[in-house]
Amino acid sequence: MTDVIVVIGAGQIGQAIARRVGVGKRIVLADMRPDNANAAAQVLGNAGYDLRPSMRRRATLSMDSSREPRAWATSPG
Repeated sequence: MTDVIVVIGAGQIGQAIARRVGVGKRIVLADMRPDNANAAAQVLGNAGYDLRPSMRRRATLSMDSSREPRAWATSPG
């Protein structure tokens, strides 16, 4: 099974955290703004990280709102 990290916030600090602890891990990158999450995903993806952007309209992730990212993060591969 692949290790997974969830980073909430796709700004500079979130990207730095993902770069630091995301080597060899699957990353779920969550942000309230789709353009921020997609831009960060493109930058980190180009650097070779295995990640998935996730846009959330709320500041916190509820169990229901996090089902899709959890399903991707825990899928084989």
